[in-house]
Amino acid sequence: KTAYDGIISTGWLTAYARTFTDIPYSKEFFEELEKIHQASGNANVLAEMKGTKMAPSFEARYKLINKLFRQAGINQVLEIAAGLSTRGTELSLDDSIEYVELDLPAMMVDKRKVLKAIEDKGILKVGSNLHLENGNALNLKDIVRATKHFRLGEPIVVVNEGFMRYLTFPEKE
Repeated sequence: KTAYDGIISTGWLTAYARTFTDIPYSKEFFEELEKIHQASGNANVLAEMKGTKMAPSFEARYKLINKLFRQAGINQVLEIAAGLSTRGTELSLDDSIEYVELDLPAMMVDKRKVLKAIEDKGILKVGSNLHLENGNALNLKDIVRATKHFRLGEPIVVVNEGFMRYLTFPEKE
């Protein structure tokens, strides 16, 4: 448990809203997440997260980040507070991209279960270039540890889609 575990449910909200878009694997991710939480008796928490008003905003934000990433032409990505984003899954289908996702351990438990379930169904094969790392985005040691997957001396893109709004001003600094 961390002081930031309360933010995890916002990742569920975003994952649900993305199911109303054409973002790859969004429906499959949320479907598996829902099964996981129903099996553990937490389905009521997900039910509270089912809002659709923000779907266009989440879709636009996701697609803008992907566009900027492609324009940058950099093929190493660290996504902090990755949540249930499907970006790493989608972009790591390109073998030239090294993709690292960092999030709190409780979120990564869900992410690993979702990816395994989708892979077991034959929907996709998770490549060896997608790395899921447990850690806190505000802990420099966790971030440095997550970068072990990158080639030294080459640029990286750091992606954060929605985490900053939950931080205090000192934490943002």
